[in-house]
Amino acid sequence: MVAYDQDRPLPDKLSLLTIREAIDRLRIGRSTFYQLVQDRKIPLRKIGGASRVRSDDLDAYIQNLPKMDTPEPEVW
Repeated sequence: MVAYDQDRPLPDKLSLLTIREAIDRLRIGRSTFYQLVQDRKIPLRKIGGASRVRSDDLDAYIQNLPKMDTPEPEVW
């Protein structure tokens, strides 16, 4: 087993997120998150018995969200 090196800096971006971290990052509810997983919009990865979300998968989901049509600001 390889020991964790505490002197080594952590990466800026975690490559794996817990379910709670993914929910917090998206700012959605738990039920909504699990519906996205069930709809195969966000894939889960298993490590032993733990479920994780790849940061890249979450970023891809966010990038593919439809853009909202916003009206032009009115000039008075």
